[in-house]
Amino acid sequence: MTRRLSPLGLFLVSVFSLSLLAAGSVGAAPPTPGDAAREEHREFTRERLLDYFKYEYPIGTHAVKVTDAKISLDETLPVQGWANRFRSKGRAYIEYFDSTTRSFNRFHREFEAVTQKNDEGVITLDSLKVT
Repeated sequence: MTRRLSPLGLFLVSVFSLSLLAAGSVGAAPPTPGDAAREEHREFTRERLLDYFKYEYPIGTHAVKVTDAKISLDETLPVQGWANRFRSKGRAYIEYFDSTTRSFNRFHREFEAVTQKNDEGVITLDSLKVT
């Protein structure tokens, strides 16, 4: 047996739901221009380092094919004293196939990347430290 709410019950549920939605949005701070810039640099760093670890990072001394790579960013923070410059730290997880030993292998590397946005609005990778 299903139970139907009376019109008054539906009204109260609706008002209660709206008040919960409003209460959740009141305390949330609107995004700032700094948050947007940080997110832009974060996405650029993720995409650029994914390409770097897939196609440029040296693995071994013989025929190796990267089969998968993932980038995990811990934090992206503005560099003090520099406008439009951010530092990101994180890890790259790489899986590759070694054709000499005919085996799949995995490893990870920690990194610190600094990105800069120039006057034309282009973001570039300024420095990269891989450990």
